[in-house]
Amino acid sequence: ANRAAALMKLCAYPDAIRDCEECLKLDPKFVKAHARKGQCYAVMKDYNKAVKAFQEGLAVEPNDAACQQGMADINNFVNSRGGEVDEAQVQQAMKDPEIQKIMHDPQIQMVLKEMQANPRTANDILQKDPQVAAAVQKLMLAGIVKLG
Repeated sequence: ANRAAALMKLCAYPDAIRDCEECLKLDPKFVKAHARKGQCYAVMKDYNKAVKAFQEGLAVEPNDAACQQGMADINNFVNSRGGEVDEAQVQQAMKDPEIQKIMHDPQIQMVLKEMQANPRTANDILQKDPQVAAAVQKLMLAGIVKLG
């Protein structure tokens, strides 16, 4: 993980991620590797993978400050970008097979149309089905869907 930190300082984020993954193969409970992996993904604007890395770190150590801060930073960023669309981020996200699967899911398409037609129902829809809520969150983190 120290080498990953050095690679991060050199802005070699993909290399740092690979280094973190090697650390995690040796010790899946090494929270610092989860945190650094999340930080790399966040800098690369791959917020879904960043959140996943931070959540994995918090599953090991619920009070880890770096993972908690990473989650807070991503939530603040996503909530503060308002109507701004980062086209490069959206294009990159659309290459992700998981995002493609979500976007082609008829149930998700129906939910997104309903949320667009009647934004006040968004909270109700998301609270009723955790799987739909998780899918919509992935789309929000990817910059594809905006709420509010």
